[in-house]
Amino acid sequence: MNTLKITLKSVIVLTLLLLVACASPMKSYQKGNYLTACEQAVKKLQQSPANAEAREVLAKAYPKVLEEVGRETDSLTFENIEENAEVITFLERWNKLIDKMNITPAALEIIPNPDSYKKELSELKEYTAQIAYDAGEKYMTQPTVDNARLALKYFTTADQYEPGYKEVKNKIKEAREAATLKVLIMDPMLPVSYRWGRDFFYRNWIDNLNHRTYGNLVHFYPFSEMSSQQRPPDQQIDFNFQSFTMGIPNTMVQEEVVSREIPVGTNVVNGVEHTIYETVSAQFIYHRVELITSGRLEVRITDYATRKFLHDRTFYQEFVWVSEWATFSGDPRALNSQQQFLVGRHALPLPMEQDVYDTVLKQLKGDVVRYLSMIY
Repeated sequence: MNTLKITLKSVIVLTLLLLVACASPMKSYQKGNYLTACEQAVKKLQQSPANAEAREVLAKAYPKVLEEVGRETDSLTFENIEENAEVITFLERWNKLIDKMNITPAALEIIPNPDSYKKELSELKEYTAQIAYDAGEKYMTQPTVDNARLALKYFTTADQYEPGYKEVKNKIKEAREAATLKVLIMDPMLPVSYRWGRDFFYRNWIDNLNHRTYGNLVHFYPFSEMSSQQRPPDQQIDFNFQSFTMGIPNTMVQEEVVSREIPVGTNVVNGVEHTIYETVSAQFIYHRVELITSGRLEVRITDYATRKFLHDRTFYQEFVWVSEWATFSGDPRALNSQQQFLVGRHALPLPMEQDVYDTVLKQLKGDVVRYLSMIY
């Protein structure tokens, strides 16, 4: 136990040493990661103001980062939102570093007046919000789903850099609505013998689909809600139950005579004890009733405007209901454990037609929901 404790302690110490080594300001500096080197150096100076390595790295890395900041801001075109976003992230890290340096006396001894770029950051955020907002409005003039998704991206960027910029909250709401792929699910063609209502069908399948695709800008809804939608659907899904078949019960009976030798006592011959066996037998009758129910469901996805087929797939599932039991006559000691188990069972009543249909439909539902989740 003591050896185990020592080993665990050694592993922990070694891990900590490796983490410290990986967080070494000098290593980051040597790799050219000057901003990271400064961040690590300041953190070490907060813990150990006299740390020689941290002081050396901060003195050497700070000017190089300052040069990098200048290059980043000077080379900006200001029209490229993605490039601006990278610089904004960089300047946010820089200004956070400066804030930490200003409350770290040891850092101020090395860099007495660290340069803050808060004004430049604020101006860049404001300008980037403006061009992102304008880009979003441009894409919304041609409100396809793809364009609306780009517009949503840009409006979200504008709101990120300048919260509440102009009418951005309403714009985000409008873009999200236009960016959401609307999928109409038509009333299913259910078999006559299937008595589940369409409401239950929709509640189970559509809710499950919306839950599985939450956050993917997709909304499934039934035909009954079509009139309440703000725009026509983009796609339509048809569920066609091509077959729902409940077979005829298949009954099987097997009879066999079983026998076993069982110990019934002992005797001694010439001083040696021997076990006495007796053969016992019984007539064992095995009963099995099997009922197979199957379902075949076609799922067809269509572009609502052009009526072009996008996806078409058929799913098949079957459910096998089984009842097994047995009877016997003769000596029960002749039965093995499995036969005894079957003798202890009784014939089950045949399942209700509705119950087996429900089971098959649930199996089909799992296949279909997984399939549609991959598409959407």
